[in-house]
Amino acid sequence: MKALRKFYKDLKGNIALEAVIILPIFILIFAGIYDLSSLALAKNKLIRLAATIANDIAIQPSIGTASIQGIIGNSNIIMTPYSTTGAGFGTTISQVEPDTTVPCTAGSACQLIIKWQVTQTGSTTSGQPTGSVSKIGNAGAIPALPNGLTLTTGQSIIVAEAIYTYTPLLLQYIIGTPNLYSISIYVPRSASLDTLTPS
Repeated sequence: MKALRKFYKDLKGNIALEAVIILPIFILIFAGIYDLSSLALAKNKLIRLAATIANDIAIQPSIGTASIQGIIGNSNIIMTPYSTTGAGFGTTISQVEPDTTVPCTAGSACQLIIKWQVTQTGSTTSGQPTGSVSKIGNAGAIPALPNGLTLTTGQSIIVAEAIYTYTPLLLQYIIGTPNLYSISIYVPRSASLDTLTPS
């Protein structure tokens, strides 16, 4: 009985035992704070990237594939410290306007068409639509625009889409690898940009 009482009153190992129990919880909390704040930063940078690309293209009086690729090529500046050269990153720029082969009727929205599209995924750039990044559709298709956006005859829009697969540093097995997506829509300022100029 004396030995049991002595064991009960001995406090020498309490701090080590508490550290073993609490330290993993603190590590998990701090890792979660880091990964979730990094995820929020990546989403914020993706939103800014899509808006910047759409705006940079919308202010041009004319644009070609090489110019668009140059604008997209600078995406690493905005996305730093996140990589824009891996398979988990891509952008698509599209020009959308009313389809001239389908007449607009009074009182209803015009049918829209994606007139042209330039896509860049990871480290490969292509002037041809791949559909791997765009959620609105491919060139020549009827676009699936957000919130039922409509246009009338003579209007056009530039749509920039950006996607990034975020890989958490520590919590990959808990939150996975979410695909972040951002879309930005701008009206061309000085021209409809309905054709890509030769580069």
